Amino acid sequence: MASSTDNNQIEKTNTSLDVVLVIFRVGPDLYSIDVSVIQEVIPVIAATKVPSAPDFIEGVIELRKLIVPVVDLRARLGYAKTDVGKRARYLIVSVSGRIVAMMVDEVIEIAHVNPSSFSPAPEIIRDAGVKYVCGVLRRNGLTLVLDLEGALSQKEIAALKEMDQVSLPGKQRDEGE
Repeated sequence: MASSTDNNQIEKTNTSLDVVLVIFRVGPDLYSIDVSVIQEVIPVIAATKVPSAPDFIEGVIELRKLIVPVVDLRARLGYAKTDVGKRARYLIVSVSGRIVAMMVDEVIEIAHVNPSSFSPAPEIIRDAGVKYVCGVLRRNGLTLVLDLEGALSQKEIAALKEMDQVSLPGKQRDEGE
């Protein structure tokens, strides 16, 4: 039988192994990503539309002198577009070396989750070629765990790189910055 001291040590050990996730809502569903890929979370600001951009690209924003493409996760994940709510946020992340603003409907929480709460993505999802769902979190219902590296194809990443060349109206792009 384990002593009280042993149980406390086990709890501390398990806590240090926890995965830290940002849990957010897109449409009616919950999703999560590893907190380590997020640089910051900011309120949604108006994006400048980019002609001929893919449907899930909301446009670009300026963030501390950087032109950052905005990916509407609602559109990317196949949900109908709606008006942006007061709780909507941009998750500023790095995807394949590109800084991207991922628009979500609401950030719910930052959660410390034990790895035993995860299951791999169901086979039918993997077989369907859905590369951006890497697992399922069982915690107060089901939350899909996203792999942002799989969320965009190489063609889409190339389109994001082209947006690096876009200047906002009324702004001159300074090559020395």
